Amino acid sequence: MFTRFLFEYILGYIDCIGLLTPLLVFLFLRKRIQMAGKHAAVLYFAIFFVLTILASYLSYNDLYNNWVYDTIPLFLIVPIYFFFSQIPNSNLGKKLNLFFLFLFILYYFFTWKIAIDIPLNTEYYLYFAIYILICTAGYLLQELKLMRDGLILSRIEFWMVASLLFYACVCALMWSFFGYLISAGSEDFLHYAYIWSLCHNLTLFISCSVFSWVLFRKFR
Repeated sequence: MFTRFLFEYILGYIDCIGLLTPLLVFLFLRKRIQMAGKHAAVLYFAIFFVLTILASYLSYNDLYNNWVYDTIPLFLIVPIYFFFSQIPNSNLGKKLNLFFLFLFILYYFFTWKIAIDIPLNTEYYLYFAIYILICTAGYLLQELKLMRDGLILSRIEFWMVASLLFYACVCALMWSFFGYLISAGSEDFLHYAYIWSLCHNLTLFISCSVFSWVLFRKFR
């Protein structure tokens, strides 16, 4: 019983640990790290960490926290936009990034009431994932066009892009799955918090940990 409790407790906060890891690497290696979009990346992890801590605190105290999860994409999309603006990107990619950023914020403006209501609104994460895909496509097209010396895997911004893409796509699928369960009335399923932790928290932890490890290995 204690082992299961400990396992569920760790999984419940493993997303916070994952987000803290790159922040610590940026902090301790701040003078060594040379990376395009560095400040935007730090801001992304810092905002995400604070919001995740807030959501965890509300959950721990049995308070409503769906509004935090619904608004996370809105707060994250701004540093993501600036990050992709500071790394190689195609002209078309830059225009599409700005256009979809405007549409994304506009969508929140017109749907703000459902963003802060009680039900979980998974469509925000779907559009968030689409935005990441568009940004990633522009970045990769520009990398192919430039054909710079050295493998793309050696560039730290590539791993930041991969981290964003992995989390956004997996998370969009996971949130959609939970959204389906909610609409289907599968309330018993939602009582198992460790399933949520495995689906979302572990994905975020893996995403952040891989990027942190690459960052540490390159600039230690």
